Amino acid sequence: MSELKDLNKYVANNVLHPKTISNYPCYYYYQPVISLEFRYISVGFLYSFHSTGSRISIKDYSGEYRFDTKIKGKTFGIIVGGTLNPDKKIKFSLYSEIGLLQSNLNLNEYFRVNNMQMVDNNYYFNSKNYYVEPGGKISYTFSFICFEMNFGYFKQFGNGYFEGKKGMKLTLDDKNIQPDWSGLRIGFSILLDFKLSEEDDE
Repeated sequence: MSELKDLNKYVANNVLHPKTISNYPCYYYYQPVISLEFRYISVGFLYSFHSTGSRISIKDYSGEYRFDTKIKGKTFGIIVGGTLNPDKKIKFSLYSEIGLLQSNLNLNEYFRVNNMQMVDNNYYFNSKNYYVEPGGKISYTFSFICFEMNFGYFKQFGNGYFEGKKGMKLTLDDKNIQPDWSGLRIGFSILLDFKLSEEDDE
C-alpha cells in the first residue's frame, strides 16, 4: 500500500502534527475454493477477502483530530495446480491463480475543537484491477480431510485507480492513487475431499 502510505505521510505533516497509530499492517485473509483434482492436475474457482487500514490521530483536552482509512479487497479467480508426488501421503504441488481484484476504500476525517465539531467527512472510493499468484503447497490427507499450507506471491497489475461518485478521484500531488495488495502470502487450509468415483481409490 505504498501510495496510501504516502498519503498518510502527507496527512501526518499537517499543522496539528498527529501521530501515526496504525499504517496498513499485515492482515489475515479468507479464501474458499471449489476445485476438481485429478491425479496430477487440479483446476478450480476461488474467492478471497482481504482487509487492512490505518489511523492517524491526536487528542488532548482542547480537541481531537482523526484520519481513518479502511480498505477491503475481494478477488474472483481461477486456480490451476500440479501435484509432484500424487502417491504420497504428504504431497507437494505448484499452483497459479489469476483473476479480478476489486478494492473498496473508506476515508474518514474528523476534527473537533472543545465541544464543537468542525469536520466529520466520509469518502468512498472503488478500484478494479487484476492479479496473479504463483506458489507452492504442502498437503496431508487423513480420510476425507486434507490439511494444507501454501506459500505464494500475490502480484497486482492494472491501472485501476481509486474513483468515487461523480468521477471524483483520490490524488496526491496531482497523481492518481491506487491500491497495492502485492506481497507474500502464507496460508493454512482445511479441505474436504469428495471422491467422484471408486477408481480414485485404486
